[in-house]
Amino acid sequence: LYAAASPSTLIATAWCPIAGKPDTYICECPLQTGQERIWQFVKQPLSDGLILVMGQDVTEEHLVAKELAAKNADLIHLNRLKDEFLSCISHELKTPLTAVLGLSSLLKDKLIGELNDRQTRYAKLIHKSGRHLMTIVNDILDLTRMETGQLELIPEPVEIAATCKRAFEQAKQLQQQEEKLTPEPSTHNSEAKEPSDQIQFTLEIEPGLSYLIADELRLRQMLVNLLSNALKFTETGGKIGLKVNLWEGWLAFTVWDTGIGIPADKQHLIFQKFQQLESPMTRRFQGTGLGLVLTQRLARLHGGDVSFISSENQGSEFTLLLPPNPPGNSTEESPGSTEAESEFSMPKYQTPIANSRSRLVLIVEAVPKYIEDLTNVLSGLGYQVIIARSGTEALEKARRFSPEAIFLNPLLPLLSGWDVLTLLKSDPDTRSIPAIVTATRGEKERASVNRAEGFLSLPVQEPALRRLLDSIARPDDNTRKVTSSLTVLWISPQNSSCQGSALLLNPTYCRVLEADDLGQAELVARIWRPDAIVLDSTNQLENPLAFIEQLSRSRNLGSLPLVTLDPATTQLANQVKGLSVFPCLAGSSRDGTGLVPTALWQVIQVAAGMSWKPSILFADISSLPDLHRAASGNATGELDNRDRSTVAEIPIPSSQFSSPNFQALIQYIQTAGFRGAIAPCWTEVLQQLQYQSVDLVLLCLRDAPSASPAMLQALSNLRQMAVKLPILVWDYRSAVNSESRQAIDFLLQEVSAKILPSSLSAAQLLDKIQQTLLTQ
Repeated sequence: LYAAASPSTLIATAWCPIAGKPDTYICECPLQTGQERIWQFVKQPLSDGLILVMGQDVTEEHLVAKELAAKNADLIHLNRLKDEFLSCISHELKTPLTAVLGLSSLLKDKLIGELNDRQTRYAKLIHKSGRHLMTIVNDILDLTRMETGQLELIPEPVEIAATCKRAFEQAKQLQQQEEKLTPEPSTHNSEAKEPSDQIQFTLEIEPGLSYLIADELRLRQMLVNLLSNALKFTETGGKIGLKVNLWEGWLAFTVWDTGIGIPADKQHLIFQKFQQLESPMTRRFQGTGLGLVLTQRLARLHGGDVSFISSENQGSEFTLLLPPNPPGNSTEESPGSTEAESEFSMPKYQTPIANSRSRLVLIVEAVPKYIEDLTNVLSGLGYQVIIARSGTEALEKARRFSPEAIFLNPLLPLLSGWDVLTLLKSDPDTRSIPAIVTATRGEKERASVNRAEGFLSLPVQEPALRRLLDSIARPDDNTRKVTSSLTVLWISPQNSSCQGSALLLNPTYCRVLEADDLGQAELVARIWRPDAIVLDSTNQLENPLAFIEQLSRSRNLGSLPLVTLDPATTQLANQVKGLSVFPCLAGSSRDGTGLVPTALWQVIQVAAGMSWKPSILFADISSLPDLHRAASGNATGELDNRDRSTVAEIPIPSSQFSSPNFQALIQYIQTAGFRGAIAPCWTEVLQQLQYQSVDLVLLCLRDAPSASPAMLQALSNLRQMAVKLPILVWDYRSAVNSESRQAIDFLLQEVSAKILPSSLSAAQLLDKIQQTLLTQ
């Protein structure tokens, strides 16, 4: 223990702080032999002006890290050269290929003169080979742009049904072009001129799924790749289909077929570049071997991924999982990119929010038979299944999807399942996900040593699986997923309460850390990074206000949400600026049962931002039917049946948010942790405000053909209601001034918390909503 002082006073000029770690230093220590040793020191401030300094010799690690950094730099340079070479070659090839395709098209279509049968057949072969080579060049260009970070998504509202239909038509046209360009069909399929016309296609979309935010061109490209494969590998008379469902906050596009399937020994290869599963000597199907690779890379660029199951001679099922919003641009923004930025560019924190109990599980298995058996059992129990066939793929999907459970077979290619388990349990984002090892009985003890939550012997039996899933499910199922990594710091000044111990004794909820004073709390917060603080009663302190003020000035404590348990402490905490106070007066009773009161637990969740989802009501007051009936001046009357039947027919603008597209906007804010609904009439708005059943109302105002007296009366009545809920107005009107506009502007200023301009992007609108909610 050293007295509090700058590290430079201990070893002059020898300390070098590590970037991003202000209390960690690297020291080069020369030895008498002329060699140097590298030491790493970490300091931790303690109470009474003391500092705890911990040192470790990291010379070997430092040397290895330098060698790895040098090798990585060389590899990155070589990879960049490879990408630049491929990009250059691809661009150079496109110019002559365009000429070859154009001229061969003129020849095969006999637009510049008649050809005999042999010449026509040769022209078709030239055109077909040129198209095949052009497809390869385009795919290589796309892959190169993704690997070099040059491919940017253009997020926009995409109509799901229309995009799916267009993708199938495009895939069908591509397949028919391939069939027509085949110069001499073999005798065994000569009876079917266009087999793709004789394959049955079905499209199923879950009710309520209308829009998502995505790059429409790239989404269609992914679906075309999957549908083209389904058409290509399905025999005449077979079936293919596309299903769109919601999987725990993810949109799942599932393409299935009854085709030839994928051989078991080739399934782990299909996402590798230029992989063709047929022997070159017996190949029947044309392709570049890049379609599935591109689909997977594009899905990951959107923040999703691809999973599949397949049985040879029975068919395949590929599932494209996408978030409702992509996670933002994959490349860094250039200085001048703000004007060209999509109005619905995604904030970096956008990820799907899982329901209170996720039904998504990850199977990490390389043997198709075990995959099929386990998938069938889990599907029968109501779970949605995603598959990983290698260790690296398992880590990627576990971090991306945060499944309810992971079924892991240790025998995996590329990375051992035991290494995968170690990495999962060492990652804060995945350590709380239950891992169930599926192996032979001899591996059971090793699974326990490696911190697996369960073990199943192969082949998996449904009763054993059901019992295991029940055993790893926590009692409070509604809070299991959202609180799996929640950490609470419980401060009990002068040991004033034992309720912190009661919470600690109940591991169902979260990790609880206890502290008796601010010095101890500061040290604990620096190490464990809690999500919220529970401050017990301060009545026994001589100066409670000074205690709370000192807490607010702490760098590690003052920024955390503070849950208080008694009126006196709550009143004092509210007097201190900068504190986010969440009172829980109902949870302060001592029942002696050792259980957390429900009210207190709910407040802790709200304070930590884990479960409460603010509810936003959207209303376009320029098109509400009960504000624009020609012969009615009653702005607050109920909708009759005729009005209610026409509500669904009100058009929603479909341009890229030149005016609000509420359907897409609701899906956007849901991924940011809000709930949203569209008001069908003004009566609904008034009822929601009166009963305070929402947290905020967003009114959109656009240009109307004429000023509506009903609208003026409605806003006037709203002003007289003394509404307590915040109201935001999104003004999309033109700048034309008029007497009626002045009257509306006056009323809007009176009833709203803020009037927002139409130039706001969705991310900026989201910030305004959050700021308004925090100030209420």
